[in-house]
Amino acid sequence: MHHARRRLWLLSAALFALAVGFHLSAAIYLHRDSTLHDLEEDETEYYTWAGKLLAGDGEFNTRRPIVHVGIVAALRKLTGDDLFAIRLGLLTIFSTTAPLTFALVARFVGSVRAAFLAGLGVAVWPLFVRFSGTLYSETTATPLFLLFLLILPTGRDPASPGRWLASGLVLGLATLSRAMYMLYLPFLAIALVVEGGLNRRTVF
Repeated sequence: MHHARRRLWLLSAALFALAVGFHLSAAIYLHRDSTLHDLEEDETEYYTWAGKLLAGDGEFNTRRPIVHVGIVAALRKLTGDDLFAIRLGLLTIFSTTAPLTFALVARFVGSVRAAFLAGLGVAVWPLFVRFSGTLYSETTATPLFLLFLLILPTGRDPASPGRWLASGLVLGLATLSRAMYMLYLPFLAIALVVEGGLNRRTVF
């Protein structure tokens, strides 16, 4: 059991390192000398809202939820507003999609080989490699949504209310990174009752 768990951790680490390598190579090639003028419209808006947040002028904006803007703001603060370093921070967060996909497939399919291939595919997927070094909210929302799916209990492994609460909190963070994930909030309630096989007493 210990050996199998160690193997899973090593494969996850390998996928993360591979994803970082591919994404970093693409970022260096595409964005190493980029300036604020090279940002696309949505990226500029995230960057601007992050600046407002740092200046204490931030306000509620449903189009640009606070979690991703807050992360961009934190990276601006930590890197001294170095645009490429900000890209690297978001790239590192996004690179967790590979090991999270690996863990997710391993959990639901039960095959380490299939899980590794899925994680490998995510690590080298051209669109993911291309956009990993951008300021788009997908860089934070995608890993959060994968984490939500990973910890969401199912009928096969019923869990305590605390795990349901944790999965809901992570989905909430994903929603506060990219508003489109609000579409999944009703499905969490459905899964709570149907998939989890829970009733009011076991939930509350």
